[in-house]
Amino acid sequence: GVLTVAFQMCYISAMSCGNVSLTVLIVNLSMIIPILVSVFCYGEGLSVLRFFGILLTVFALFLSIDSKVEKRNFRKWFCLSILSSLFSGGLAVCQKIFSKTEWHTHSKPFVVCGYAVATIISILIYIIFKCKGTGISYKINIKVIGYAASIGILLGTFQILNTKAITIIDGTLIFPAYYGGALILSYLSSLLILKEKISNKQKLSLTVGVIAIV
Repeated sequence: GVLTVAFQMCYISAMSCGNVSLTVLIVNLSMIIPILVSVFCYGEGLSVLRFFGILLTVFALFLSIDSKVEKRNFRKWFCLSILSSLFSGGLAVCQKIFSKTEWHTHSKPFVVCGYAVATIISILIYIIFKCKGTGISYKINIKVIGYAASIGILLGTFQILNTKAITIIDGTLIFPAYYGGALILSYLSSLLILKEKISNKQKLSLTVGVIAIV
């Protein structure tokens, strides 16, 4: 729960003061942390095929970088991006550790407890900001509540499925497949839903990502 709040706050802040694609790249490279834990702490196999799949995933992430880098506040952006990556990797490690405990079949209560803690921390942070005079800068209405509720439902469902998947799939497979798959789906949503144009470099990244996962 603590890592969830810390990650989300640093992630949003990093994207607001620097290049978005570089921020996403650095955060996605956090997959290296749980992969190393899976290999060295739990002895999960890292075959030659999986190793090259991971390398291709990293290569696909680098190809996804937008060449037009914004230089607003590099030091602040870089520190926030690194912290986001560490918190994201820490989250995955927590799920990996849980998957090896005797309670690994109870993924739903685990996620519920995590988000309950995250909710309490978020409320406390909001109260602190409110006392400092930094409140919500937009009007809360049904539409905003609907968006927030949708995100909450999606995140909760994802974490339950993700935690369950980590208990039955080796970390050397599930983590690169997840991060590579997220890259592919982000491109497809930009292309099909938002009708954005993607560059030849991004098309290559998409292709490499598919090959890496397969």
